[in-house]
Amino acid sequence: MKQILTDKQMQFLDILLIHKELCGVEIVEKSNGKLGRGATFAIATNFEELGIIESFVEKVAQKRIPRRFYSVTEKGKRFYDTVKELDQKTDR
Repeated sequence: MKQILTDKQMQFLDILLIHKELCGVEIVEKSNGKLGRGATFAIATNFEELGIIESFVEKVAQKRIPRRFYSVTEKGKRFYDTVKELDQKTDR
């Protein structure tokens, strides 16, 4: 049976659920090399469009580039739980 989410998408959600709120670079770092910047931002864009995660841009002084922080929405938590449950059922 085909996976609902790729391993990278699951790892992205796992990291965000553990750490609650992270910027993209922090997600890459927490993945221990399994997620690159390109994959991280592609997944984030897709998940945000689907309402699985939400984001905000921090307010900073003019000399620094603001970072975008991501967190999993309630819809995203329910989605994650459903995917995990389905994965367990198909592993048997």
